[in-house]
Amino acid sequence: MDRIILSGRSIPVVIVYKNIRHTYLRIKPDKTLYITTSKRTKVSSIETLIKSNEIKILKTIDKTSMPLTPLMNDQILFFGVEYPAIYDPSLKKSWLFDGQTFYYKNESTKITSLKSFYAKSVIEQSTGLLEKWRPLLIKDINLNHIIIKSRWMKSQFGSCQSAKKLINMNSVLARFDIRYLETILIHELVHLRVQNHGKDFYGLLYKYLPNYDSIRKELGHLFKRIEV
Repeated sequence: MDRIILSGRSIPVVIVYKNIRHTYLRIKPDKTLYITTSKRTKVSSIETLIKSNEIKILKTIDKTSMPLTPLMNDQILFFGVEYPAIYDPSLKKSWLFDGQTFYYKNESTKITSLKSFYAKSVIEQSTGLLEKWRPLLIKDINLNHIIIKSRWMKSQFGSCQSAKKLINMNSVLARFDIRYLETILIHELVHLRVQNHGKDFYGLLYKYLPNYDSIRKELGHLFKRIEV
């Protein structure tokens, strides 16, 4: 099965068989219905599952069809606020932000310059947030000698290597209101105490962020609407 008809629309389908028990449906940016399922699953069962989720699948595809917000045009988003983005070949460095305007030196590398600016800003803000939260978190988490880094990631907002006490934050978070960065940072800091996503992890996370789920859901919706 490489296509399926839903409400008269021909939808491309890709089926990937793995050593797993359940079946998962995802919509790719190219509007392909991507199925991951057990090697024992019959095609007829996959078709039945798709049909039972027809309305939801078509709504998701229609949302995917909406144009994504570009990373940069004549403006940039910086912690939820729009600032002008101006080409200035006289710059000594690749970019400059003066608090009012973002300047970039080369047209051909302006996205790279923007991502560099975002990464630097996320590290700075995360460091400040760590100090803000230290008096509260220190009761449960050893916050000594933490290393915070930032890089552009397409599939996750942050990661934690607890053994190295290294936290990587997605630099795309510099586009959104700082409360989203704060939420992801606390999530990763809790991983220093609990490495998995089990009951103990969420018990500690909700202690500090009782509204974590709603904020994380909001962030997920924002992330889907931008170019990454």
